Amino acid sequence: MEDLKKYLKKREDGALEKLSKHLLSEEVKARFTLWTLDEFPKAESSWEVTENQIMKVLSTRLREIIQQWEEDNQVFTNARESLVKHFQQRYNLVEEQLRNLQDAVTADNVDVPSTAPIDSGFSLGEKIVIGVSSPIWFPLGLVALIIGVPVVGALAIKEKLEDKKKIKKYEENRSAFMAKQSAAYLHLVENEIVLRSFVRNQLEDARLCLRQIEARIPELIQADKMLCERLIDETRSKKEIQNFYQPVMDEGSCLRG
Repeated sequence: MEDLKKYLKKREDGALEKLSKHLLSEEVKARFTLWTLDEFPKAESSWEVTENQIMKVLSTRLREIIQQWEEDNQVFTNARESLVKHFQQRYNLVEEQLRNLQDAVTADNVDVPSTAPIDSGFSLGEKIVIGVSSPIWFPLGLVALIIGVPVVGALAIKEKLEDKKKIKKYEENRSAFMAKQSAAYLHLVENEIVLRSFVRNQLEDARLCLRQIEARIPELIQADKMLCERLIDETRSKKEIQNFYQPVMDEGSCLRG
């Protein structure tokens, strides 16, 4: 499990490095900070509402840039597929070893009731594959918006005056304002903590797969332990055991057709 967790961390670091390199490129900076007149958000009744609209526009453009990069390079898709494939291979190896152990202690075709928990619905592999092809998920909280607390009295009047000044300043030179805000926004996004959180979200399906495996293996081992304990205490002859379970096996075979 430690090796698998290290492998996950390695792929996560690799995806983070590639995304960070892309966002720091001059091409992205130029595209992110260049706006046409029809792309500018209009000034609203208050600066708070106007600023929120600006942030939404910036967030949308960043999402488009990252989605296009992912479509072209398949970094997250390939990482998810690679991780799940690697995890499944290791899990299947352990499962096979446990099955060989079970076959060894139940030789001579003596049927012993299984104590392993029954997992209904999708198999582990099916559950994993469902998530591998998931589209890129862009959390709205990638960059938190700081909204000030309401103000009252004389402070409210002062706040409104400042709001009008900000709105006027924005309307007078929206191009320069958007270029400055875009650069500041991109700088916040380039923070490693923010980007790592985003990358972890993209690889969450693989992390879920690893958690399922981590929970499943002890269950398989415990089931084999209980089987061995039952066999140690078993005093019936082979014929008695066969006579006891054969009707159940016959009925099950009949039901399956």
